[in-house]
Amino acid sequence: MVLVVAKDDTSVDLKALSRRLGLGRFSFGKATLLEARLGVSPGSVTPLALINAGGALLTVVVDAALLDFAEVNCHPLANTATTRLATADLLRFIQACGYPPVILPPGGERL
Repeated sequence: MVLVVAKDDTSVDLKALSRRLGLGRFSFGKATLLEARLGVSPGSVTPLALINAGGALLTVVVDAALLDFAEVNCHPLANTATTRLATADLLRFIQACGYPPVILPPGGERL
């Protein structure tokens, strides 16, 4: 399972990303899988859901473009609200949940 954390306007090429990570074909997570692994429903996927992942086998990819911002907005486990936090704090949170973030793409390539 791969969680991609990206700017809202980032174009994500799933085929290229799966090849770059050396993983199989990507598809969007099914509702039952999202609920079981992250405790969220489709449309509410957020890096903050890593608190619920409990060590699940998961790769977290962070869009390098987010690093240009001091703060980022995330859903707090439901898409009915938004919370803002420092980008550095988000990266520390991801790491503290046990998922070292893979920062892509270097050099401004398309994610």
